[in-house]
Amino acid sequence: MRTLALILALAALVLVVPRVDAAPPCGPGTLGQRFVILERGTAVCDNTSGLVWERRPDQSPRTYQDAVAWCAAKGPAWQLPGIKDFFTLVDYANANPPLPSGHPFVIVYNSEYWSVTPVVQGNPGDVWTFVLDRGRTFSGSIDGTVDYVWCVR
Repeated sequence: MRTLALILALAALVLVVPRVDAAPPCGPGTLGQRFVILERGTAVCDNTSGLVWERRPDQSPRTYQDAVAWCAAKGPAWQLPGIKDFFTLVDYANANPPLPSGHPFVIVYNSEYWSVTPVVQGNPGDVWTFVLDRGRTFSGSIDGTVDYVWCVR
């Protein structure tokens, strides 16, 4: 009976202890790097969040529907980010854009970018937008508004 209890306790310990040899989200050999450039320089993996972002966001303002289609056309799993995804990148010690020093992104416009996250209170057709000046958020109408697009997967 004591042996069974000891085996169960050890099994539980193995299940809750994280593996120290697990590969970082951006792949083996990237430990210690915040950002890893992928796909011949067109995408950036964030080792903190595991998200892969376009290295250069789209430079044309688009309607919400066009933004969704733009990201989907990039290939499987590409989509508009959730508003929380933007906050994984923010470094409020910086502005214009509020991204970590030395980031590899090519940001052309410090303007509003679409997210896929609906605004819970307010107009039913509003989603959150993220402003790349100081890391602010606003609500944007999916009908008639144009904003910039930064796809993620």
